Amino acid sequence: IPASPEDLDLADNRVALTYDKNTLDVMYHLLNRTWFERIWAQQEIRLANEAALVLCGSDSILWQHLCAAVYTIRLKTYLQGHQLLLQRLDLVCRLRKQTYGLGYLIQEARSFKCSDARDRVYAFLSLASEVELGIKIRQNYEKEVIEVYQELFFALTSHAGHLDVLTQCELGENETDAPSWFPDWSIPTKTTKILSDYFASGYSTARFQ
Repeated sequence: IPASPEDLDLADNRVALTYDKNTLDVMYHLLNRTWFERIWAQQEIRLANEAALVLCGSDSILWQHLCAAVYTIRLKTYLQGHQLLLQRLDLVCRLRKQTYGLGYLIQEARSFKCSDARDRVYAFLSLASEVELGIKIRQNYEKEVIEVYQELFFALTSHAGHLDVLTQCELGENETDAPSWFPDWSIPTKTTKILSDYFASGYSTARFQ
């Protein structure tokens, strides 16, 4: 089926959507529902199959269709005046089903919500990539938060052989009483990395005690 002019306009971020303010407000209120920011939603939707549905009242839509719509709308440059909607679009875009490492997923989810800080690790264990299956971490809610984070830190660094996880440290107060060089995944990200790749040590393997 050939694409219609309207379809082509949707794919062109130079063409504004013909949505009025009321429609954009409805989009915001839909995406502002708390389910989208639950940390366990990451596991629920990333492990779901292509038939996964999003239900809102009596209405439903395939999750993959909702993601495609959100991604398309997010690319529209004219939305710059709708900051709250942009923030929610960005949040939902992070839930798109793609393959990432545990460290990346946990870092990206620091702004998501959970009632137990240990779930910032445990909610992602089933999402480990094939190359990370050697990382053996088991859920144990008898451990303190800092113990769970330490276990993840040493597991990631030992498995990867480098210290990239240190770039996830944040300045400021630490809620787990961990040392400053240790990532506290229980606090939201406050800084943005200037560089995305680090290669100062080449292919040498990190050693630590």
